[in-house]
Amino acid sequence: MLVNFLLHAGLPWLALRQAPRSNDHDIADVSWLYFLPHFDIAGKKNYKQMCALTTQIQLRMTPEVKAHYNGVRTLSWAGNNGCNMFWDQIQETANNLIKPHMCEVDDNNLGECVTRLNGIKEVESRMAGIFGDEPGDITASSTRVEIDDISAVVAKLKEALGGTFAAFCATRASPFRAAEPEGRTRSGDVPDTQGPTQPWKHVNAVRISKELNKYLNDNLVNAPEILQD
Repeated sequence: MLVNFLLHAGLPWLALRQAPRSNDHDIADVSWLYFLPHFDIAGKKNYKQMCALTTQIQLRMTPEVKAHYNGVRTLSWAGNNGCNMFWDQIQETANNLIKPHMCEVDDNNLGECVTRLNGIKEVESRMAGIFGDEPGDITASSTRVEIDDISAVVAKLKEALGGTFAAFCATRASPFRAAEPEGRTRSGDVPDTQGPTQPWKHVNAVRISKELNKYLNDNLVNAPEILQD
């Protein structure tokens, strides 16, 4: 069960999380197609369209344009190596900082708002230094995964699924357990009549579906080659 999860979801997601930090454009490119079935079964229509559009744009680029595009796929918000982010994430972060300071989004006063926001952050940083705290700076935060973050996630998983393997097997909280044979149930469980509930089985079913192949053929150039790969 754990190996299946890591193979189908855990490790691909981890690779995608690490890709922007090292400007790994190859992982970013292949992820748009790999996670298309996930977006499809989750009903994320906009992301599903983005998978097709992004891949199509990449395929239409000349080698010279693609090389330049790959070189500037990410930017370090903090100015440090190893904590890069994709541009859309940086844009969303900037938007979240700006919106609370604007009563109405207007291009005419956007520049003034950003200038005012920079002034506020500079004052906050100096005040923190006066009171003996480390100077605060929104651009100094890192996107690295910290040990404390991992420990918090593990604690939440233990709380939801059980702290031991026996407790995990006895709980109904996990959607990853296999179905019990017909007529057999765990203590306190309702008989499982829906078959195995591992989510990767649903993803794989969508991945090889005729509907998804038709969607790619209708929306991508070179779709047959991509599907074959």
